[in-house]
Amino acid sequence: MKICIVTLFYKPAGGGIPRYVDNLANSLAKLGNKIDIITASYDNIVRKEKNGKITVYALPSLNIFKKLSKECIGKSKEFLRFMKKYISKNKIDIIVAQNLHAAVSSVSHVFALNMAALEKKVPTILTIHSFPEEPFSQLKISLVKYLPWDRIITVSSAVAEAFYDQGLEVEKVKVIYPGTDTNVFRPGLGKKWLRSRIEGLRENDIVILHASRTNSTETIKAKGIPTLLKAFSIIANRFKNTKLLIASASTSPPFEKEKRKALENIEDMVKIYNIQNKVKIATFQPEEMPLVYNGCDVFVLASEVESFGLVYAEAMACELPVIGTSVGGIPEVIVNTQTGYIIPPNNPVELSKYLAILISDEEKRKKFGKEGRKVVISKFENNKIAAKRVGNYNSILYNHKNKKE
Repeated sequence: MKICIVTLFYKPAGGGIPRYVDNLANSLAKLGNKIDIITASYDNIVRKEKNGKITVYALPSLNIFKKLSKECIGKSKEFLRFMKKYISKNKIDIIVAQNLHAAVSSVSHVFALNMAALEKKVPTILTIHSFPEEPFSQLKISLVKYLPWDRIITVSSAVAEAFYDQGLEVEKVKVIYPGTDTNVFRPGLGKKWLRSRIEGLRENDIVILHASRTNSTETIKAKGIPTLLKAFSIIANRFKNTKLLIASASTSPPFEKEKRKALENIEDMVKIYNIQNKVKIATFQPEEMPLVYNGCDVFVLASEVESFGLVYAEAMACELPVIGTSVGGIPEVIVNTQTGYIIPPNNPVELSKYLAILISDEEKRKKFGKEGRKVVISKFENNKIAAKRVGNYNSILYNHKNKKE
């Protein structure tokens, strides 16, 4: 099968969608499919890079963030021309768009993709990675409901329910969880790499890890970093050998300035709580994350909103106990009191309580970690998820072919 994945975000940027796309492409390629990834170029140069069965096209026409609406419309016309030629030349079987509806600046690109696919008679899938959010939530919902997608895939049941509540036909929706490569995200990689890289992390320290995007001040709030810092400040003096590591994902060029401002905001909060000597902040590349998880003892992401939370599954695969909140798709990943704890959002006192429990109890950390890896292998293991995706794509192709006939 020749599969085209369209995404505004791809590596070297970090965060959930680039990692999801990389994992999706690799797992589908291992099953014998040919994969093209179409993404943004930020230097106005069209690039094509081939690596085995995966080819990446980087297009200036998808560099649409921080652009005026008139410029975005011009880029969408350029994108439409490219897609028509590309589909004809490469004999694409199916197109899988990643959250393309969610950026206001990409509206005309969503129409362009659908126009090209309809003209060339190629089925299209939209994978939804987020809830219908403001601003312009009704516009985003309309792009999902009323454009001729052959299938809507959501990354969690919580996201599917949110769009169903907005009138999306249930027959069109399929929940397929993100996969986790348990051969890459695994225990046993040791703590040395991380402890030697981050100054001030000692061998006997208990390290609490938070990993997320930090692209803006709004993002750090949504990811619960203020809640985590306050919770950690409550217990910091009680546990002398405990440190908090905030692992920031690398970002795309349009967001670098906002990310610097967001990191300064985090540093200011650290000073306010007087925990400068206990908190470390560092940016890591996606391929470094297995070593980061292995170098830590507890994983925490106290999100205010979360569609799934790939980092929870990755941490669990590395046998870390996890703490998350009772929002969105998180309860679909964490098994409360078996692989970690689920707590209410925006509750630093409650979070500090469960942090203290895990810091104090090494046996509980180990037990939760072992159970967590079992859950990931059972529910989110890469090969199982990839097979489910291929089965879904084949059913769409079958239905599409019968429709044409």
